[in-house]
Amino acid sequence: MFVAIAVTMYFVIPLYKFFTDGKDKIFIITTSALFFSISLFLFKKILAGFVIPLLFIWVEIINVLSIMQFWILAGEIYNPRQAKRLFSYIAAGGSLAAIITGYLIKPFVKIYGTENLLNLSILFLFGTILIVQGMKGQNKKSTPKLKVKNPLRTELKLGEYLKSIAFMVGTVAFISKVIDYQFKIIAVNTYPDQNQLADFFGTYYMSTGIATLIIQFFVTGQVLTRFGVIVSLGILPIFLGIGLMSFLIYGTLAAIFFSKFSDQVFRFSTNSAVTEILWIPVSKTKKQAFKPLIDGSIKSGMEGLAGLTIYGLLYFGFISENDVFLLSQILIALILFWIWNNRKLGYGYINELMNAIKIRQLDLSELEIDISDNQIIKTIDKSLRSEKETEQIFAIDLIKDTPKHLWKNTLLKLFNNENKKLKEKILISYWSDKDIIPDNIIIENIKHKSPIKSLAILCAGDRKISNSISILEVFLEDKNFEIRACSSISILKIDSKHKNANAILSSLLNSNENKIIEKTLDYLINSDDLIDINTLNKFLNHHSIEIRKKAIKVSKSYSSIDLINPL
Repeated sequence: MFVAIAVTMYFVIPLYKFFTDGKDKIFIITTSALFFSISLFLFKKILAGFVIPLLFIWVEIINVLSIMQFWILAGEIYNPRQAKRLFSYIAAGGSLAAIITGYLIKPFVKIYGTENLLNLSILFLFGTILIVQGMKGQNKKSTPKLKVKNPLRTELKLGEYLKSIAFMVGTVAFISKVIDYQFKIIAVNTYPDQNQLADFFGTYYMSTGIATLIIQFFVTGQVLTRFGVIVSLGILPIFLGIGLMSFLIYGTLAAIFFSKFSDQVFRFSTNSAVTEILWIPVSKTKKQAFKPLIDGSIKSGMEGLAGLTIYGLLYFGFISENDVFLLSQILIALILFWIWNNRKLGYGYINELMNAIKIRQLDLSELEIDISDNQIIKTIDKSLRSEKETEQIFAIDLIKDTPKHLWKNTLLKLFNNENKKLKEKILISYWSDKDIIPDNIIIENIKHKSPIKSLAILCAGDRKISNSISILEVFLEDKNFEIRACSSISILKIDSKHKNANAILSSLLNSNENKIIEKTLDYLINSDDLIDINTLNKFLNHHSIEIRKKAIKVSKSYSSIDLINPL
């Protein structure tokens, strides 16, 4: 059946993409749920003989497409910060549903019979339609998409990052199916009595269901938030590796139980959440093109390959049902490649996330820097030290709300170079922060020829550096009117009664040149009460539009009602 599902998915995915490309996600989910409901109703009418295995395949297709649609929509609604916090709880809904459904199926069948179980599926699909209709407008507006008929034949390329995701998804699917086979064979051999076997499986599914819920509610979110994506990616392969090594050595039910338990618990909790987070920085066009391929065709194909591998090894006598533990050798080798790929994938996620922000595919405000993730710290530090000015400025924007001690030395080193744009960006970002840019550095930029001398002078005034007045007084007679303006304004912020500074500022504001007035007003923005109301009123009624605009900005820091009419 695994092979049949894999082959079917190979044809279904391109058809699904053909009919859904460029369409709104709410519309896709609504239409799909309606189509699935009708198909299940028709299956119920003819459910007999060869139709039963066809229904099994069709239900698997419904599962794959429905889960994929849900996570694509979730990726549009939630940003990376929200995803780390919420995806584990969202995934827990699936585990809770499985527990509740498993508990209620028995009484339902007793009352209504097994033939009516499909009615429940139809009912839940209609429930999905009602829920998504209530979510209209919550998914982010997407940009128009080019129609992509086949991702393998278009200009869209899978790329190294998506190849790593595909490898992980395929490896997880293959390993999970082989472990499932090992677990069931050992369980059957250990408990030949049917009732004992049923009791064992009942205990197993109950314990895994409870454990999965605990992990999803109390562990996954904390791990993602505290340790980041790279650490979270390593949890499942490490636990599976420990269990498979034990099973290879001892060949007992307890050993394979640990592997199966880890697979069931962590695959549907931590690994599921982190896998969906990996898709967030991927562009919507690529996501629509390749997510069905990876989560559908590749996943099903690897499950089918697992079935063929087991069948081939048994058929040609390489192993028997009594030594299925030997399959663990193949799985351990795959896990080593999986861990190597996860490390590469974690770094790829960080790069994709930063690239998505650079091209404004994600808002900078939506990202929460994970300061516990050393790779993120190294990546940002590398960007700060880059020779590309745009990359450095982007990195400064990225870290402005993070603990400053992480970047203090790098930022100070950058500030001490002669790149005007970079120095301006750092000074504006850390205007009042004496830990990043100490007062003595500000004074040095005032004393010596600096490309940001005017800004440094204004900063000294805002910081009220008392010993700066004697230095600034020298610049009140500077040939550059901008230096004179900044110096007089900064001195007056420290000492509002300074006669010479008041005289210089007054002369600049009464200049015959509009350019000088405009620039001086520009420096006066956020400088409370340095000019009187009458002077500000004059500028609000000035014949120059640019001067009026500057005066309006200056007036924002004034609370006088006398400014209402001119404004």
